[in-house]
Amino acid sequence: MAAEQYKYPRRIVFVEELPKNATGKILTRELARIGDETRT
Repeated sequence: MAAEQYKYPRRIVFVEELPKNATGKILTRELARIGDETRT
């Protein structure tokens, strides 16, 4: 049984450092923006 198409990542982007806020949580919206910028 094959996994559904939506379960695979569309692209993989390597970054030097994950964007984090003052408490150390990863900023997922900022990470998504970085991914969008690399697509163009």
